[in-house]
Amino acid sequence: MSQADSVAIIGSSAIGLLLLQVAKAYGADFVFSSDILEKPLDVASSLGADMTINARRENLASVVEKETGGRGVDVVFDTVGSRETFKTGLKILKRAGRMVLLAVTDTEVSINLRDLSGERIITSSANNLYPEYDIGIRLMAAGKVRAKPFITHIFNLNDIVEAFDIALHKEDYGAIKVVITP
Repeated sequence: MSQADSVAIIGSSAIGLLLLQVAKAYGADFVFSSDILEKPLDVASSLGADMTINARRENLASVVEKETGGRGVDVVFDTVGSRETFKTGLKILKRAGRMVLLAVTDTEVSINLRDLSGERIITSSANNLYPEYDIGIRLMAAGKVRAKPFITHIFNLNDIVEAFDIALHKEDYGAIKVVITP
């Protein structure tokens, strides 16, 4: 990612919200954040997203097409990993753009190979060892990336059952990141 890049983040959970901050720290020109829940989108706005899209109410591809004049975005991060988000990500990726899959579906996805034309690059970092941890730690130490805005619930280990219930029913509780402490 570099300055002046336009970025779309599909899924504004904890990973998506961290990516938003990293994109801004690296000088991304415009960042779209999408999700199907309002709470993460509110947090994305507070962390600097230039536009938030509720994918339940709006078509992400249509919004990006309109906002970019049909060009698409330079970088897409898919943190959801569904067949639909993969196809949407590919659809909004501009020529010579890069798409990073941080979650992957376990089902087959068919694509038209023409959608890969124009030197588009797709890579996966799902289940990686994340050699970028040092960069992340430095960004957090410098205050450019913050986790606190999306940690919505903190539980003691004794309350693990309640913590998991909330984590499994995030929409009902307005949860984004549930933390369990020893």
